[in-house]
Amino acid sequence: MTEALVKVLADALAALAPAHECDLRVLDRAVGREDKLLDALIGDALPSGYLRIWRQAPCITVPHRFGSHPEFRRAAALSADEGRPLALRSSGGTAVALHAGVLNVSLFGLERKGAAPLDPSYRALIGLMSAALATLSIAVDAGPVDGACCDGRFNLRWRGRKLAGTAAAVRSRRGGVGWLAHASLVVDADMDADIEAVARVESLLGIVGAYRGEAHATVAQALEAQGNAGTDPAMRRESVPA
Repeated sequence: MTEALVKVLADALAALAPAHECDLRVLDRAVGREDKLLDALIGDALPSGYLRIWRQAPCITVPHRFGSHPEFRRAAALSADEGRPLALRSSGGTAVALHAGVLNVSLFGLERKGAAPLDPSYRALIGLMSAALATLSIAVDAGPVDGACCDGRFNLRWRGRKLAGTAAAVRSRRGGVGWLAHASLVVDADMDADIEAVARVESLLGIVGAYRGEAHATVAQALEAQGNAGTDPAMRRESVPA
């Protein structure tokens, strides 16, 4: 079911954005392309409103600022030994587990004057995500979720549970301010394993979080709860390796 769901959601998102790229291959170092696209945006080589739809091979992604922590190398080595290497990203927040069951969506925008409007940027991204999920009859809203990993004001929520996290980055150059608003939508996952992996990394970096599995949900769970799964052979549930 995972691959079918990913394809349905990716197609719905692509239809909403005239300028986009969609690569559903599960690739190493896919996170790193965000920096290149943000530079291209500021250099007028990428249109404002550009949407990237992508996946990443198993990893724990963390903000660049974590790279200066004295225990970062130790955390990176231990996480790599567990099959989830650490990957640095431009956006903020804390640690996030990525793998084939997570659909990443990145929206890029450019402001010629003044500061980048991050709240409207988040809302624009959430609007796209909400419209895509509506094609599966999944209704969502935005807000914080107590006990969720990398919690924030603009989580995408289903029935009060975190379905996707969001983060943003801003970069100034040549008189303009470029922004990136990013969401990681959990289509299917072993959430307990993902949470444990995130908590292990964060504990080594001095972050203590009281995370709860029930604070999170997946698209597959939402479909099953709404009685939409199982009617189409392509949507039958399969497990996603962490």
